[in-house]
Amino acid sequence: MPGGLSEPLGLIAFPAIKAAGYTAFAIYLNRKFPSKTRNIFAVGLSRMLLGLVFGTLLAFLSFPFVFNFGIGILIYATGLIPVRILEWWIIIKAFYGLGKPLAWSEVSVPIALGVVTSFLLDVPALVGLVYAANFWIC
Repeated sequence: MPGGLSEPLGLIAFPAIKAAGYTAFAIYLNRKFPSKTRNIFAVGLSRMLLGLVFGTLLAFLSFPFVFNFGIGILIYATGLIPVRILEWWIIIKAFYGLGKPLAWSEVSVPIALGVVTSFLLDVPALVGLVYAANFWIC
């Protein structure tokens, strides 16, 4: 599976788009938990970094299945759902769950919306990676 990356600085496009989107989503979280407002940039950047760590780990775990069974991409995409639920739970717990614990009824909708947001941000982030970094796989 040959691939290439002709503009390494273009790699900034993916995390920058994700961080911007997650920072915007933090505005919603601050409104959802008005008594626990947090710095939206800290929330957005933390969520982006957490996503890079978990996403990279999931990619390494699913990568062998590409060669052995040809279903690595499906495993990765399906695996993103519970991973993103966990990521949003960690972020909400860390930033908004301090002090009084949050009930599942309080966090289930923000987590679900966060997961949807994460998937929606994949589209411009991946397009940015392809165009800004001239990234290709064939």
